[in-house]
Parts: sequence; structure tokens; C-alpha cells
Amino acid sequence: MRRIAFICLGIILISFISSCKLASPSENQETNGTLYPVYMNGKYGYIDSNGKIIIKPQFDDAQDFFEGLAVVYKNGLAGFIDQSGEFVIEPQFDYAGSFYNGIADFGISRGKDPYKPFNYIIGYIDINGKVLKEPTYMFIQSFSEGLAQVSITGERYGYIDTEFNMVIEEKFVSSGNFYEGLAFARLDDLEPYGYIDRTGEFVIPPKFYSAGDFSNGYASVMYRTESGLFWGSINKEGEFVIPPKYYGVWEYSEGLFGAGIKCEDGETRFGFIDINENIIIPPVYEEVEPFSEGMAAVKLPDPNNPDESKWGYINKNGELVIQPQFDNVEPFKDGVARVRFLDYERRILKEGYINKEGEYIWEPT
Repeated sequence: MRRIAFICLGIILISFISSCKLASPSENQETNGTLYPVYMNGKYGYIDSNGKIIIKPQFDDAQDFFEGLAVVYKNGLAGFIDQSGEFVIEPQFDYAGSFYNGIADFGISRGKDPYKPFNYIIGYIDINGKVLKEPTYMFIQSFSEGLAQVSITGERYGYIDTEFNMVIEEKFVSSGNFYEGLAFARLDDLEPYGYIDRTGEFVIPPKFYSAGDFSNGYASVMYRTESGLFWGSINKEGEFVIPPKYYGVWEYSEGLFGAGIKCEDGETRFGFIDINENIIIPPVYEEVEPFSEGMAAVKLPDPNNPDESKWGYINKNGELVIQPQFDNVEPFKDGVARVRFLDYERRILKEGYINKEGEYIWEPT
């Protein structure tokens, strides 16, 4: 799910330790070409979509591949490997981000506290490791549609292009990435959100108490009505296509919105509606995530322990195809989803990958 901005945010930092083992793949299975980071015996490596180890575990940390390269850490420093596991940029950075159109961010630490705000001064490199922009920024977001949100001072935010020109001045206290030509933004604390275009001008006036990214032509927003604060969805003209009467509206994906509806017993539950507000999948879930590759994650009471709730997956007919059993899940991508099990302190203990049948290609331990 893409970013949704709120007037007030509580940030929960989750640290994790994951441990997995290899499930036995069939020898004649074909990989989809995507590699997935996994943890085994204290190190990270990569598997393919069949659970076969492609890059042996050898890194202290490992991130997903973007544009054929992945950030990995060795001895506390970040570098980049290709899909053969060879370093194309040797570990040398305190921090590094993913590539976008041949550009990646890197950071120099400002201190030893990893939870300190603006802990890095950030610059940019090319795919050869050449510095394109010396460390300048205290905050960045990933490039999206050719622009990246940055802050030099750490107080207000603007946008740079891929030539590192500040094309939208630092004037927002909160803003998002550009999607479909628009980004949510607000000028001051406690003021409402609107949407800006690539010139930095508001094209949808600030009037929302929360705002999400545009997806497939629509964005989820929270709006104050006479009855209180409710969620709806707007088009790019700022017109409501889903009126603000729901207790949550998730991004439009594969023809459906996730929506929170107050049921007859007074409880709010989530289901899925279409653009005409027809209920396609009834509101019976505690939480839902948008559809991806025909599957959506949903949260229900654990059938083995009704006092706890777990995540599973449904198809677009609303059929529960993977039983609720996970504490944390991600959307399916290329037929694979990452799933996690957490302890009571919400520290990740186990992490694995499943296919659409719910079978592990990398089994948590």
C-alpha cells in the first residue's frame, strides 16, 4: 500500500531478526527471474521463486533488487551487487538506497544513534559508484516520476529532479511522492492536505485531514463532514468518486477499493467495494490490504486461537485461499509473497516466502 499522510503520526520502529530454511523445489520448476533476500545461519543471501539459493548467504543485510542491483551490507558498510552476487560497487557507504534510472542515494552517518532523526547526510551516485551529488540533504524520499522529495535543513521539504535541481522549493512541512502527476502536501502543521502538481502549485485545494497517493486515477482522503471525519476517494479533479462516509478507504487496485463499514453490531469491519459503491466482498475482516495479482491480504481471528488475529489471503471472489496464520504480510509480486511471524513485543522472529497456493518456497524456522 502506498503512503497515506496523517495530521498526527505515531511512529513505531520495528527491529527484527529473521531465520529461514530452504524448502525442496522441484528440479523442473522455472524461476521468474526475481530474487528474494533470505536469512540463514546469521547471514543474508538470495533465492529464486522456487526457493533455490542463487546467491549464497554471506551478507550482514540485504535489500530487494532494483534495476538489476541490490544494496547489501558487509562489516557495517553498504555496497551494491548484481544478480550473480558480484559486487559492482564495493561496500563503502554508511547507508545506501535503491537505484532509479541509474541513480541511487547514499549517506554518511552524522552519529552512532540509528534512531536519531536525520542521522545521515545524503548524496547520489551512478551505477559505477561515481558521486553525482555530494552529500547535501538531511532527508530524501525515493525518486518517483523523475522527482524526489528532499530537505536540506530538515525543517521543510521540496523536490529535486534527476539533475539535482531544486525544482520545487522547500516549503512543505509534509508531502509525498509524485504518482500520476500529483503529490499530497501541506504547508504548515495542523493545516489540511491538498495535492500539488510538478510546479509545486496546489491543483486540488488543501481540505483533507489525511491524504494518500494516487493509484489508477484515484486517491483515498479523510474529509470532515457534518457527521465527523470520514474516508472517501477523489479523482484528479478533486471530486469525490467515493463519498466520505466510510471508516477507511484503501487505494483503488484491480477494480476494487478496500472500505471500512460500520456493521449492525456497531463494529467496523472491512470489505471491498467497486467504483459504484457496490459491495463486492462483504465487510467481515478486521483489516484488508489492496489486491495484487488477484490476491488481497485480510486479517481475521486465528482459527487456532480466536483471541488473536492473523493475516491470510483471499481471491477476488472473496474466497479465503490462504488461511489466516501470519502476523505480518506483504502483497504478492511475481507470484510470491513475504510473510512474517512476530513475538509479543512485535519483534520479527521468523520470515519466509509463500506462493499463491500458500506453500512455502522458503520456510520460516
